[in-house]
Amino acid sequence: MFTTLGLFGRVPCPEQDRCYLPNCLFHHRPRAGNYGASKTSQGSTSVAKSTTDVADDHADEPLVKRRKIEITADSSQHQSTSTPKTTDTMAATALLFSAPTPVSPPPLRARPPPTAPPPPAIPNPLYLWPDGLPTKFARNTPPQTPANETSSTAVNAPPKTLAPESSNRAINTPSKTLATETSNSAINTPLKTLAKETLNPRYLPSPPAKHDLRLALLKKFHEQLVRLNSENEKLGNWSFTEGMMTEQELITMALDEEQKVAMENRSIYSNVFRNRIVVFMKMQQSAWLTAVATWKGHRYGEEVKRPKSREIVDTGLSPAQELVMLLRLIANVNDLPKLGYVMVPPTAHDIDETLRGLEAARGWEECDRCKTRFQVFPGRREDGQLSSGGACTHHWGKPYMPRDTGETEKRFGCCQEPLSMSVGCATAERHVFKAGEVKRMAAVLQFEETPPNANVPVNRAVCLDCEMCYTVYGMELVRVTVTAWQTGEEMLDVLVRPMGEILDLNTRFSGITTKQLADARPYHASETTTNGGKTKTKTSSSTLQIVESPAAARKLVCSFISPQTPIIGHALENDMGALRLIHRTLVDTCLLFPHHKGLPLRNSLKNLARRHLDWEIQMTGKTATGNHLGHDSKEDANAAGELVRWLVGSEWRKLKRRSWSWDDQGNLIPSKNPFEGGSARVTTTRPSSSSGGGGGGVVITPGGPKGGGNKPGQELPAKI
Repeated sequence: MFTTLGLFGRVPCPEQDRCYLPNCLFHHRPRAGNYGASKTSQGSTSVAKSTTDVADDHADEPLVKRRKIEITADSSQHQSTSTPKTTDTMAATALLFSAPTPVSPPPLRARPPPTAPPPPAIPNPLYLWPDGLPTKFARNTPPQTPANETSSTAVNAPPKTLAPESSNRAINTPSKTLATETSNSAINTPLKTLAKETLNPRYLPSPPAKHDLRLALLKKFHEQLVRLNSENEKLGNWSFTEGMMTEQELITMALDEEQKVAMENRSIYSNVFRNRIVVFMKMQQSAWLTAVATWKGHRYGEEVKRPKSREIVDTGLSPAQELVMLLRLIANVNDLPKLGYVMVPPTAHDIDETLRGLEAARGWEECDRCKTRFQVFPGRREDGQLSSGGACTHHWGKPYMPRDTGETEKRFGCCQEPLSMSVGCATAERHVFKAGEVKRMAAVLQFEETPPNANVPVNRAVCLDCEMCYTVYGMELVRVTVTAWQTGEEMLDVLVRPMGEILDLNTRFSGITTKQLADARPYHASETTTNGGKTKTKTSSSTLQIVESPAAARKLVCSFISPQTPIIGHALENDMGALRLIHRTLVDTCLLFPHHKGLPLRNSLKNLARRHLDWEIQMTGKTATGNHLGHDSKEDANAAGELVRWLVGSEWRKLKRRSWSWDDQGNLIPSKNPFEGGSARVTTTRPSSSSGGGGGGVVITPGGPKGGGNKPGQELPAKI
């Protein structure tokens, strides 16, 4: 047998009086009639001898806290008698109070007050603070009470083991200063303070480069952040209530960016991060403000404020010349049906056949989010329900394939979970569906072509964007915005009451909330003003007007356009389908800026605006009430218009290098240089309204200039 260390000598034996072991490891209280009888026994003699040795060994050590003895009825009665203590009783008492201090917790640095009763010695330190560590142990928190001060509340305080300063109030108060210390309130409330960090790359299990390289690039990136922040301070160009970025915020922002690049681009980390440094070296002040707002939205969960002003594209052309160049970018009508545009309305026979099919389906649909089969009840069921199936657990982000990581499985863009491992990261109240078939859409509201409108100026071009929501009839129009192309002025911005009951407003993408619909005022045509021949509606982003149906919204849109008016937008087939409008003069940025892999893949408007305009649109974040920020239809419409202006300027610079020019009447003159294709045969034509032209123009035949941007037979207006 091994020699005991006496670690359990102060722990009461579980068997108590029923224990018959001669050398028990646990503590036993003295028995009234047994110690005298067992005095001459060998076991009792050895115990007394060991007790004396232990007391002699620890005679020179400082006094330690003693364990409080539980006084029971038997012991109190025994002590109250006048019987003197026997030698065995005194030996057991010496064993009890002279035992060495346990290893955990460690002994105190100072002797406790003599008036304080000794607390129980418990080896588990977590038991000492059931409500969490005291505030004095948290970083950046000053001590509550000096070491030389005592109070009456310290009687019931747990033993001091880590620091001499303590107070009862500090022990019962949870820490709330650091982001690394969690509490119940910190889980639900966004933290407004940042953990103190140094300019040192964060630890990664598989770092993409050596620490020296990461540190050098991080310092370079941090220098650019400091420079941009100091320039904004000098200019006083700050539109946010939080004020300037603090030193710790700049460090945290640099660490966040470096960690993101290191995790997403491991194999090309150095090149990607160097490119990010160059981007911030060339960054303008407006882009810096947007970057700061986006970072704060992710870090603090605050509302991301959209910048009030952005840099406008300089095309180098007059407004009339820009319109001439714009008509070169109109989509080919023959290609529109292949891209999902509706050019011919369904017949009445097709609609009747669709209605019979819907009646046979009895409302069963497939969820557009989680692919679950459920049933919808237009007009509500007897119990008031609009759909069956309960809540919808889904992923709102699209799957993507991670690059440069060696992974062979796609991940969701919303939560970064693998495609086959995650059920969903978001939960909605109901399932939803999207009725994309043209005949089914026409069964709700028939398509109509743009009617002639003599009141629309010939030199007008508009930008259009619509927002949709989910109803019992599929996706329906809920907001429509029309802006002037070159100026960005608002011409129309109204909410639309859908024809079916709303299943989900799709606020994450539409930006429409129930409060906006409830507070919307009925639309009145009298609340319009005319400025320089341009009519616009007096609206506010917080209190929009509302029209009673999508048909009324379509009628309003048609009052601002004619069949020859170019409509500019991004993925306009969705907007035209929501309006149930057939228009042939369209300028779609999806077609002007195609994806490098071709259709059906498309570039998003957000990426195009960031790449060509240095604009940040559709910024993620949450409002003060926790709602997700969605798209702003006015912002998206103006972004599409500025992208087209950027392309107009780019196309004109190409033509200018090929010796194209303008005459005094505003006509575009092709190059006469034979090496630039000057042998083209140019004829003037008058296109019809169905062909999408806006007036007199020229047609360049296949022998025309190369690289001029024209296809064979494409119309080139010479003057507006």
